[in-house]
Amino acid sequence: MTKWQCKGCGNTWEAEERSQECRCGCRVIKEAEIREAPSAPASVAEPAPARGSGDFPAWPIALLCGVSILIAGAAVWNSKKVKTALILQKDETQVAEGRAEQLKQELADAAANLAATKTLLSVSSNDVELLVQRLADASRQQSNANAAGKSLEAEAGRLKRELADAKAKQTAFESKADELRTKLNDAEAKQKHTAAQVRHLEERLAQPQPFTDAASYMVIDLSGGYSASQYPVRYTSTPPNLSDDKCRTKEMWLRLIKQGSFMMGSQSDETEYFDDQTFHRVTLTQPFYMGIFEVTQGQYDLVMGAGRNPSAFKGFITGATRPVESVSYNHLRGSNRGSQWPENYSVDDMSFFGQLRERTLVMADLPTEAQWEYAGRTTTGRLDFKDGLSEHGKVGLSAANDRELHDMCGNVSEWCLDWHGAYLGHSGMDPGGALSGDFRIHRGGSYKDGQFECNPAHRGKNSPNFNASTIGFRVVVLPIPFQ
Repeated sequence: MTKWQCKGCGNTWEAEERSQECRCGCRVIKEAEIREAPSAPASVAEPAPARGSGDFPAWPIALLCGVSILIAGAAVWNSKKVKTALILQKDETQVAEGRAEQLKQELADAAANLAATKTLLSVSSNDVELLVQRLADASRQQSNANAAGKSLEAEAGRLKRELADAKAKQTAFESKADELRTKLNDAEAKQKHTAAQVRHLEERLAQPQPFTDAASYMVIDLSGGYSASQYPVRYTSTPPNLSDDKCRTKEMWLRLIKQGSFMMGSQSDETEYFDDQTFHRVTLTQPFYMGIFEVTQGQYDLVMGAGRNPSAFKGFITGATRPVESVSYNHLRGSNRGSQWPENYSVDDMSFFGQLRERTLVMADLPTEAQWEYAGRTTTGRLDFKDGLSEHGKVGLSAANDRELHDMCGNVSEWCLDWHGAYLGHSGMDPGGALSGDFRIHRGGSYKDGQFECNPAHRGKNSPNFNASTIGFRVVVLPIPFQ
């Protein structure tokens, strides 16, 4: 067993191994001094001196010896502590020397690394300078690229503005081109229309002159229908074939009525006399054409368009050959310019007569009261009439009068141009009726009427907006320029 002493607190203990720690728990110094514990010297038995009664007492000497022994023990103890301190110092010195050697080695390694780094730096300095130069070149190139990019952006902006301006100009040009194309199309359409009118006029010039004996019949070809730009007009001395309904539907036949004089109205002693029928002489100075038949529903559809027939009695089979009715005066001539008679012959463009004039270039209209009565009277001075029926029928079934006109009385009453008014203001030459009024005239009586209404002088009257199944119309064409 070996005796150990702690270098920190000085405690001693016995243990077999050096690594045993101090029992006080001090960990400042973990290794203790290794030494053998000194053994006590063997006591030497000395014979006690013989004391006599006169001898010096022995206790002071013993006390002095004890003190000496204590002092010697303390010196020995202190000597041990000094040795222990010296041992500890020696160990620390050895540790410090080891650490110094380690630091010297690390310093040598650092010096070697520093030398290697200097060598590396000295070797790569040219590369660094080259890299710095390349970096400077790259920076200049980047600056140049940025400047070029800004220049390109500015150029791109300018090009975008130019493109926008070009697109705006292109849009304007396209709009102008569309406008020009529209004008060109209109011009071409007008040119075609004018060419058609020229051909029409040339054809008419090649035919017998209108309002002459060689042109006793005027024929308007309506077969082109509502979409036709013009209706061909021809003149002939041959009457229509009444067995073919074409003359009642797809063609409009008119008979020449020559100018002349007649007694208009009725005498006061006649049975059918009324106070607005003053008997007086009238002279018509110009010839005119008058429809052989009342305008039929088939003819009306071709001029105004299918589905616009307002008639109350259309019929299942014979409707196209029946007279069109339930048409007002304003519907036929128009309520604007068409309402100005007798101031002028104007009609509204979309009215029946506006459409017929535009496609025939002839002055088609309603007859005046004087023209109607002059054409409707027979050579005996009476009208051809029949008694009341339940509804109107196919035109042309009744016998024609001396002027070859059918149904002048008894099928449907027929609108005339004139305002209703007294004959006192009538001029004896081509009278046009009263200058103003509230009612327009219709003549001839209808399928509902008897002999009184079929009197040649009887004057029916209604508002220009009035329509009924008893009122239709007949066309006349006048020898005046188209307007």
